[in-house]
Amino acid sequence: MELKDRLVLQLTKNPGQKASELATKLRADRKEINRILVTELNDRFEQDNSYRWNLILPTSHDESMKSHSGISDTPLSRLCRYYLACLGQDDLEEVSTWARSRYDYDYVELNTVPLGEIDRLLQKPEVSSLLATTRGDHLTKILYLGYPVCIHTFTSRSGDLIYRLEPVLFLPVQFDQPRNRGNASLSIDYPMINTSVLKRYSNSDRESLMGELVQLEEELGYMNSNPEVPELDEVAHRLYSIRKEWPWRERCDGGLLRNIPLINELDEPGIYNRAVLMSAERRPYTEGLEIELQHLSNLKESAYSHSILGNLVNGNIPERESVTNELHPLLEVLPMNEEQRQAINRSLTEPLTIITGPPGTGKSQVVTNLLINAAWQGKKVLFASKNNKAVDVVEIRVNSLGSRPILMRMGSGEYYQKLCDHIQGLLSTTSDTEQIQEYESTLAKYQDSKRKMEEINSEFDRVIEMRNKVDKLEQSVEHLRDEFGPDITQHIRSNLNKNWREQFSTFYKALSQNDKSKQSLFGRLLWPFIRKSRFAKLENVFHSIQKGLSEIGLSSNINLTEDTKLDYYYDLANNINFRLCEVEKISDYFQALVDLQTAESFESINKKKRQLFDEVSDNSKQLWTSWLKIHASNVFHENRQLLTQYAAALKMIIESGDGRTSSKVTNKFHSLHKSVSKLLPCWAVTSLSARGKLPFISGYYDLVVIDEASQCDIASALPLLYRAKSAVIIGDRQQLSHISRIQKRQDQQLLERFGLVDHFLHWAYATNSLFEMTHSFAKSDDTVNLRDHHRSHADIINFSNKYFYEGYLRIATNYERLKMPKFGHRKTPAVRWIDVKGQTIRPTNGSAINPQEATTVIDELIRLFLEQGYQGTVGVVSPFRAQANLIRERFAKNDDLYNLMDQSEFLSDTVHRFQGDERDIMVFSPVISKGAQEQTISFLRSERNLFNVAITRARASLVVVGDLGTTKQCGVDYLEKFASYVEELEERTKEKTDTSHFSEFGPRYPQSIDRARVSDWEIILYEALYGEGIRTFPQYPVEQYKLDLAVVKGARQLDIEVDGERYHKDWTGELCRKDQIRNQRLYELGWDVLRFWVYEVRDDLDNCVNRVKCWVEKVHDSSNLPP
Repeated sequence: MELKDRLVLQLTKNPGQKASELATKLRADRKEINRILVTELNDRFEQDNSYRWNLILPTSHDESMKSHSGISDTPLSRLCRYYLACLGQDDLEEVSTWARSRYDYDYVELNTVPLGEIDRLLQKPEVSSLLATTRGDHLTKILYLGYPVCIHTFTSRSGDLIYRLEPVLFLPVQFDQPRNRGNASLSIDYPMINTSVLKRYSNSDRESLMGELVQLEEELGYMNSNPEVPELDEVAHRLYSIRKEWPWRERCDGGLLRNIPLINELDEPGIYNRAVLMSAERRPYTEGLEIELQHLSNLKESAYSHSILGNLVNGNIPERESVTNELHPLLEVLPMNEEQRQAINRSLTEPLTIITGPPGTGKSQVVTNLLINAAWQGKKVLFASKNNKAVDVVEIRVNSLGSRPILMRMGSGEYYQKLCDHIQGLLSTTSDTEQIQEYESTLAKYQDSKRKMEEINSEFDRVIEMRNKVDKLEQSVEHLRDEFGPDITQHIRSNLNKNWREQFSTFYKALSQNDKSKQSLFGRLLWPFIRKSRFAKLENVFHSIQKGLSEIGLSSNINLTEDTKLDYYYDLANNINFRLCEVEKISDYFQALVDLQTAESFESINKKKRQLFDEVSDNSKQLWTSWLKIHASNVFHENRQLLTQYAAALKMIIESGDGRTSSKVTNKFHSLHKSVSKLLPCWAVTSLSARGKLPFISGYYDLVVIDEASQCDIASALPLLYRAKSAVIIGDRQQLSHISRIQKRQDQQLLERFGLVDHFLHWAYATNSLFEMTHSFAKSDDTVNLRDHHRSHADIINFSNKYFYEGYLRIATNYERLKMPKFGHRKTPAVRWIDVKGQTIRPTNGSAINPQEATTVIDELIRLFLEQGYQGTVGVVSPFRAQANLIRERFAKNDDLYNLMDQSEFLSDTVHRFQGDERDIMVFSPVISKGAQEQTISFLRSERNLFNVAITRARASLVVVGDLGTTKQCGVDYLEKFASYVEELEERTKEKTDTSHFSEFGPRYPQSIDRARVSDWEIILYEALYGEGIRTFPQYPVEQYKLDLAVVKGARQLDIEVDGERYHKDWTGELCRKDQIRNQRLYELGWDVLRFWVYEVRDDLDNCVNRVKCWVEKVHDSSNLPP
């Protein structure tokens, strides 16, 4: 029986079989089976989208034709395959090359469609030559297998007919070594569909192309749950059968390829039954990522379950109790605030920590101290960022803090050379007994300073507790003040040590002796004989307590009949008891107030703390330097041969250049690197360059730190998270976010295709960044918000603080470090708006420009640099690239300005170039003015976060050059609010009270001061001080602060703060921190600070006035001392 007949019989008995299954049963070649079914039996059998062959029936159902998957179906596998699809579609690359060329061809025509093993094919001379063109030093080409192929023609400008070759379906050829070297294999995933072919034959534009692609993939079976991946020729046969309307010039039959005429001789456009190996440009930055995602997709769950990636994928972040490591208190090589310490403590002990770092809040300090502490505690840590500059900055900062480098930067070229230098330096390290003794001595000093800091913190907490206790007690006696009156209240305060109950004890005893029921049996028998004497004694005692009654505000009635007196005495006893309870409350309040007044003040504690910060930081630096010497010597003495080999391999790679090192040396280097990685605790890498440079082992690192995670896509972080046991994710969702070209609808379709909609929506590639995804797993205490802002003038950061950060930033900027521009004697806010009525122009092929704004920007730069001689750095930012380019071109045309470019670090660009950077002055050109199109406005509406980044790059001054009126009603919410903010800022600056007018203030608190900002207690203290001859200046401006009351005596200045705003509110660490920041800045400016609690002003006003008097007298005495 012929094969054709046996095939019909087999499929008639058992329909729904694949060609491979039929080939096994019939002991025939699979290609021959496919050829017969496609060419000779296509009228009797059809192939479904599971690639199974069935009889053609009036109705055919695929549901019963399910298959077992040949692909791993773990959650991670589906995620990885989803991300690989996203990366492939993120930029719809059109794979093509010249079908005819006067030079070497980028393709080789094949006689068969290779399946599975491809290494032998690559040995053929013509294929080997093609492969060699993809192995150059700086080439970014990849080898593809394409089948079938499309010939596309077009006419050049010179009138020549041009022929292009496009594979309709293609598979990348994968190699197990970089630069297309080593063993080769074809990708086992579904063939990719060339979007250039699909776009042409479906008449789709870019917006609708993805819909066409998804529909075609569904028809080809790509959407099936867990299908066995079909071979390339099978997919091609299926495509041929479902897209008959496409211009097929030859029947699609992978078993019978044609090669006459050759591809370069084909004249007619259309699709041909030809197969090619071709080279095409690849996205070089994602090649390593795609390979590692492919590896991850093949893992069993047990292989990744103990990494932080496994925890995230399984949605199970383990609980871990906080660890107090007494052997390793935090090193503060760079000074830290409370949130920064909290961030590092959590990062070193918890599996997942999220750190939110708004602009200027010290993220780099956290990263630096975190890496240093991780190394000191013996942890292996990996630092990564998508931004190359961010990794460079951290590497330089960490390694500059010690005598030896500790953070090893992996990369190529210069990074290999730097790593080699580090290893060579470490090999020469030695240590002796003296260095060990120095380390032990430094450690003891450090531990002593940390102990002192703990004591100060305990004292600080104790004062907060005392203050809050006073506040609660004061509230509890508030209603008693009127009831007792000021005289009795003051009397109670003057007798805090008095036992108020003792003076009434005889009365209670006498009253008890007049109660027959309380007597003994003998007393009750004698009661008729002793009653009168007992009562007489009670009356005598009653008369003796009259003074005591008046002291607690009780009066007595002595004109009572004998019948009513006893009842009256009983009622009086109850009233005395109730009254004494109230007296004790008042007494407790005053005693607590005395304790608070006599405790060490916040200001005194803060001064000690500030001094100790410097000591802790100095001791930390010394300890870190000493530890580096000991650690290097201990580690490298025991592993000298290993490191010598590693350094030699590095030298060979550097000297030979990338891609020209022998495979044996390269393999040896990677083998050695795995061992060396265990010896060196800290490594740094960009997120897309980890492959081949870091061990690809689950949980290899104790900790991975990923910076700028708001800009990082989830896909590129997966291999990093796989390598670590725990993760620290640092970002700010109010700044630049991850950018993807994939449309949201397209992303949703891919999520559906890989079965991720139900449980992994928050992993969506186009929707969420790594920061947002990981943040969804964090409990409230897993997230640390950095809050102290140190970069910008308050006028600049206050807008972002209010509109982007809900007011939770604390402004701690040191104005002395700001290079403020000069404006003569005129007071000018740090944010200025130069109003320009320009014209918005949007060319048909570019972004918007505003020439008038550009001219004014250059005029302002001339005023700053050439007329004023400004010495700071300046940047110009615009939402529109064309505008930034225009300003840059005009800047370059002015020779005087151009000569200052390097000195001023001048840059004119869009905000993406400024991320992570800053300038003394930033100039913002919004472009919006007359003529702005809806397209331009719509673009700006979507750029809210970019605006936040743009304005927060400025340290000292932010200059806006634009149409103020148009901006205030442009329909872009944040721009309208910002324009109004700048106007209000200008108005407030004009209204600021000049200190020369303070002499006009009289005995009454000035009416000109905004009472909304002032408490009644400040007014009382002001007037009391004035009455004693002490002139104070209310709401005195010092930088970004307004002081409650200020005393200025020549060069000596006193800030008087009254706790009015927090009256009857608990003090928290947050309120204390704001006061600490202000006080620290005032100390730096030479101010003294006195704080008065409201309770002191209310109940001890004379003492408050006397304390200020003492300060004034002390200043007066010191000014009279001889020089």
